[in-house]
Parts: sequence; C-alpha cells; structure tokens
Amino acid sequence: MKKSIALLLLLTPLWVHGAPKPKELLKEVNSNKAQRLADYNSVFLQKTLYFSRRHRIVKANTKLLLEEDEFTITPFDDVESLHVITEPSKTQQRQGDMFHFKAHVVMDSDTPFAQMFPNFSFLIGAYAWDLNESGEALTSISNRFTHSTYWNIDEFGSPVLETPPDGVSAIAGPPPESPEDIERHKRLKKLKKHQFFSVSATFYSLDGKKYMLMPLKYTPKYSVIHEINTTELSFMRFEADPDGLDHRSDEDKMKSTRHKNFLKTLPDEEGKIVKGDIQ
Repeated sequence: MKKSIALLLLLTPLWVHGAPKPKELLKEVNSNKAQRLADYNSVFLQKTLYFSRRHRIVKANTKLLLEEDEFTITPFDDVESLHVITEPSKTQQRQGDMFHFKAHVVMDSDTPFAQMFPNFSFLIGAYAWDLNESGEALTSISNRFTHSTYWNIDEFGSPVLETPPDGVSAIAGPPPESPEDIERHKRLKKLKKHQFFSVSATFYSLDGKKYMLMPLKYTPKYSVIHEINTTELSFMRFEADPDGLDHRSDEDKMKSTRHKNFLKTLPDEEGKIVKGDIQ
C-alpha cells in the first residue's frame, strides 16, 4: 500500500501545485533548416520513413534531459503531449559518453489508456558526440582516452607531461608509447569533446499510436520524430515460422517484395561524412 502511494506521489504533475509547467523536449527546427537537413539525410529518411504516416525534423533539448526530471513530449501539434517524470533522477549520473533512463508517463487514472497501462513508461537514450577540426562528428564512446589527458604530444611526436593543477604527476600514469598510440592520443587531444547528444526513444501516445524519435544519421544533433503505420508492418517477418515455411498471405509477400525492391533503388552512402551541423 505504501509503495502504491509513493508511486502515485511520484507521478503527480508538479505543475498542478503551482510550479511552472514542464518544458517541452522537442524543439522546432525552422523550415529552411529542416529542408537542408532532410536533403543531406535523404537516403536515411527514405529507409526510415517507409512505414511512417508522417514525420517532422526536430532538435531534442538535451539540456533539459541533463538537468530536469520532468518534461513533456509532443510528437505533433494535434497529438496530446506526454507528461513524463524520469528515473533515475538528475541527482544520479546523467553524463559521460552515453546514458539511458526510464520516462514514466503521468496520466489521468480515469482514462481507458491509464486503466490498461497504469505504469506506462519507456526508455530514452542519449549518446555524446565529439567534433574534429573540420566539423566532422564522431561518437564520444569511440574516442575514449586510454592515457591521461595530462600527456601532450610535442612537435617531435614525443609525449610530454603537463603539470596537473595539484602538482602530483603520478596520477597521469604511463604515457602513450607505440607510434599508433601516440598518433591516436594526439588526434583525440584535438577533438572538441561532448559537443552535443543524439537522442532516441520509442513510445505510444495516449490514443495508442506509436512514435519513434531517431537521430538523423548524418547530422545526429537533430532528430526525426515519426508516426509508425503499424498496419503496413504486418508483412515483416522477424523470425522464421516453427515449421520453416512462410505462412504469410500473398498480399503480405507482395508488400515484402516491394519493400526489398525499393531498398535496392537507394544509393550506397558508405563513407559519407557525419556532420556536427549544416549551414
């Protein structure tokens, strides 16, 4: 009983008690910028949105994710906003190269959706990105230092220890020694670390529609939010039938063939630069 009361208090909207209304996670991107982002991510969007009813380009307010425990998510203007409270709270670590947390949806307990899913929640994930000197974005998790950042590489390619603020050089540990380690350390020292986070989530609105928030593949500072056309996913086979036979209807098999043929028409973008932003 006490646990139920505690959960109810947790999911009670703070703003009904006079506090400011929670801020919105998804920030609008102006139409000109959104079009340029869509053009640069055209192939990715064509693949991603094949099963979508509608979409829009947005920028997730990552400052909100890092500093607040309560906010709203509004997929589209005509969709009721989800009011969420996060777990773990901001007092727990929400930084580093990546983090994930659970978002509990605050609902009116009298609604049919709340009665069916009284503890409705979903996961939100965020990945940090670094920028190199040319503005190319690289995942921070792939650029972790293996040697202390107090080690610098001089003009002759040799490691030189920078004096730490407290003057204790022993905390630096061993320097990079092999040519490969030295070159990697030198490259990492030039990066601008944790310049932005990409954000992803999959969730349902209070009327049962499914939405996905996905970072744009080649400009992950921005995202696409789209409504999934679940009826069009019926033909997808994620595992083989127990008897090894394909029991889908002829119509679903035709849908699958059309989808495969569509994917074959898209160009290969291997090696395309992931950018921190576009002008």
